[in-house]
Amino acid sequence: MNFLAHSLLSENHSDILYGNIITDLCSKKELDLYHESIQKGVILHRKIDEYTDNHKIHREALKLLYPVHKKYSPVILDILWDYFLTKNWNEFSRCDLSDFIENTYRALNNNLKHSPESLKLRLSKMISSDFLNSCTNKNNLQKTFAYLKRRSKFDGNFINAVDTLSQNENALNELFINFFPELDQFCKKQIAGLLA
Repeated sequence: MNFLAHSLLSENHSDILYGNIITDLCSKKELDLYHESIQKGVILHRKIDEYTDNHKIHREALKLLYPVHKKYSPVILDILWDYFLTKNWNEFSRCDLSDFIENTYRALNNNLKHSPESLKLRLSKMISSDFLNSCTNKNNLQKTFAYLKRRSKFDGNFINAVDTLSQNENALNELFINFFPELDQFCKKQIAGLLA
């Protein structure tokens, strides 16, 4: 799952959302310095990743990408899951997508005070570049994959990821629709346990 899914799966808990978003932006040592309430979001993020990586539907989707993208298939699929979340948004949220994104940016900005300057700067840049909309359509996806291609040391065939999506869109969409409700229920239980 990518940033949009991690945001939605935080269930409107501001501190959990913040921890969930910053997990991939910080080292473990940096994350250990955060308040317990934000640590819960870090825990949730890791549980989401573990659950997703080990789920049979996720592994089935990876098989569709592997012939073209090899070891980068998991990176590409995380991004594509956010694309399918936007396509099916009304199935999983009562909040309008643009309102949800605006509210998420507000919550993240409100929590920036908890972070060191380097992360404040990075996260502020991400928000100003509207990172939660980076997977909402194929044009945005193409830009996202072009960015990954520039940053990657190895060729993950990122430039062809949108073509791979187009060739497998119906199958991937069906897999997503079957997978995401299970992940959502898993997260609800995890959050209930974290807040108990």
